[in-house]
Amino acid sequence: MTNYHFSKWQLYQAESVLSNEGVVACPTETVWGLGCLANSERAVRRILQIKARALSKGLILLASQPEHLQNWVAPLSAREIERLFQTNEQPTTWIFKATAAAPSWITGGRDTIAIRVTTHPLMRALCDRLGLLVSTSANRSGKQVAKRRIQCLRWFKSELDGVLPGRCGDEMVEGGMSPSTIIDWQTGQRLR
Repeated sequence: MTNYHFSKWQLYQAESVLSNEGVVACPTETVWGLGCLANSERAVRRILQIKARALSKGLILLASQPEHLQNWVAPLSAREIERLFQTNEQPTTWIFKATAAAPSWITGGRDTIAIRVTTHPLMRALCDRLGLLVSTSANRSGKQVAKRRIQCLRWFKSELDGVLPGRCGDEMVEGGMSPSTIIDWQTGQRLR
């Protein structure tokens, strides 16, 4: 993602909202998402309510550092961590074995957890500062996904604590982006 800029002030503002259990619309490598701190049950439940999404579906988390996985993902070898944190051209969400400490409001009650190492500059900077972040598509369950910031403002403004600056991958790539690929880490099976 080249030519993507945000100011220190914008980063600070986003960090402040998220740190106070806020819910934001955020640009990602693919489309716009709804995001919050992964360890804030209150904020996660707000996202589920905004989307009209069932808790049982689980949520994708964004990470930027190996230490973010501790207490959430079953232990990985150094080689596996190196593989996971290699940059992929296609955004990839990996399904891992979750630890017992991974909250059900993230896993949907499953014994697995979905993690994507984010390459989006703003989301990466926020993960570096805050740790794991929830990222789920900015849409009502079963409806069109927001591919532009203006859609987030129109559809969700009164329900959110902020709409972050910037553009998503779909806005920066000619022809748009596909949703992230989802792959089971253990079996290598492509789920999407």
